Amino acid sequence: MDRDDPRDALPEQPFDAAAKGHGLARAGDARSEEAQHDLAPLRTHHFHITAIIPDARANQIQHGPHALIERSVGLGLGLAGHRQSVVRPRFRTLARMRTAAPTVLALLLGACASGPISDPQGVLATPDALPAQHIRAMEQLDAEPTPEYIRQLKSIVISTGYVQQIREEAFDRLYRIDKPALEESIEVNLARMTALEWRRTLCQRIAELRWTELAPALIRAWAMPIPGWDDKPMERPERLALVALYGEEGLVPELFRTMNDPAVRQQENLRMRCWELLVAQGQQERLLTELRETEPAKGDALMRELRTGVLDLGIMPRNKEEILWMRAFVQPGRAAFLERAKTALAKLPDAARRSLEVREVPVAMAVVEGWPELALRTKQELFEQVRATIKPSRHSPNFDGYDGKYSETLYDQRDRLTWGDCALILVLHRAFESPQLRTHLFEIGDRDVNDRGTEYGGILRLDDQGRIEAVEFTPRVRGSDVRFEASKEMFEAGYTGLSHFHFHAQSYDNGRYAGPHIGDFTYADATGVNGIVFCFIDSATLNVDVYRRGRVVIDMGTIRRP
Repeated sequence: MDRDDPRDALPEQPFDAAAKGHGLARAGDARSEEAQHDLAPLRTHHFHITAIIPDARANQIQHGPHALIERSVGLGLGLAGHRQSVVRPRFRTLARMRTAAPTVLALLLGACASGPISDPQGVLATPDALPAQHIRAMEQLDAEPTPEYIRQLKSIVISTGYVQQIREEAFDRLYRIDKPALEESIEVNLARMTALEWRRTLCQRIAELRWTELAPALIRAWAMPIPGWDDKPMERPERLALVALYGEEGLVPELFRTMNDPAVRQQENLRMRCWELLVAQGQQERLLTELRETEPAKGDALMRELRTGVLDLGIMPRNKEEILWMRAFVQPGRAAFLERAKTALAKLPDAARRSLEVREVPVAMAVVEGWPELALRTKQELFEQVRATIKPSRHSPNFDGYDGKYSETLYDQRDRLTWGDCALILVLHRAFESPQLRTHLFEIGDRDVNDRGTEYGGILRLDDQGRIEAVEFTPRVRGSDVRFEASKEMFEAGYTGLSHFHFHAQSYDNGRYAGPHIGDFTYADATGVNGIVFCFIDSATLNVDVYRRGRVVIDMGTIRRP
């Protein structure tokens, strides 16, 4: 059975869009037992972004520097870090200290007394106890390892708050007392461990012990981006552990073997992670050859659907999110769309067709069907047309306190834009010339301004006449005027749409929040969608920003109320 990873799993998250939305909510997932065995939050693309009060400084952020490791994401100002109050960490810490102090003191006093510890289980359950007392408690409980003791050892191995020495003591005891319990705990939790030095140590221990049964856990964890580690991909500890187990020359063969192993056929998440890592290792041609020359086994829905999508469209998905998207294209209910897409892509120049990403298939269709003169232009020609066409508004959100460079200018993003990015901007610019479309967008925005319970959003897509329309979707849940939470239905519609969109419309004077923020960027990174933020500058003017994965965002300027 499959163990998912934190790219799809985040505690306390509201956004529902993966297994059901971006993860293909269909009978196909019922084929596998993995969904029933995943942790409760897994395979749902639930996301949570740190909330910050306006003009808050970085030290007011609720979570620590590794908050993004949880892969939180969402749409809207709340998720982007605007206008929501926070409980400062020091206040929460003091409150916890006041509450826990009597218990901790009693445990420590009991533990420091001579003779046996009166409550060794309680000492182990207290991360703030002294390491020496933790060790004494473990030594006392070693004589008769009860199920409660084993559960506590598992908790120490995977939980935060314990020093590494105590984690290692717990690891050694579990390995000796109940190795299967330790293996299961690591398999489920390795990929989402945010104590990075302990995570590194675990990978080293797995390699030293030649624990090949945990190779799938290493694969899943390796596929998860980690800020601070991904700038040196060859030094990822999960990769180094796999190399120690199989050798540098054996790494790629082991990924292929795992992906094609009949014993894990129903563990589709693991197999998609293998594909993702193989692409990252430069194995696209071998993957393509395998799809062309190998007939998928009976019941192997993953490879059968990938084979159809890749060979029909000529696009190689790079990661799990794009695999899910490609599989959505080939479902029986989208047969007409797939045929239209094949026809449209065949009319593109080779360079444009080879450069397409999965998210850009609907964009290419819109260009070929609605603006065929654009279809024959190179990326550079499209870029020059974009530069001559759009008039940026220069309204943008505040990124003070956040690391990295944030720019919405065409000049800064010029080298990162793809053929599909440029084509989308030009298609949208022409679409916004339609009074009907602008009237509809302003009507949605007006209702959003007057609704304090949610932000509004939906999908831009081609209608049956080849015109671009805005299709509004009810948010999955309500409760915050600075959040939009996409529903399963919105994600299903979005597979064949041009872009997701949402409004920043808390008032008609909202220019300081014009454009995507951290939550919106994380949303795009996690799902792979094109995104648009509409933000009121005044009651007659909406600012338009287009964004996608990698913090690529272009200020398209403004549109006026008809």
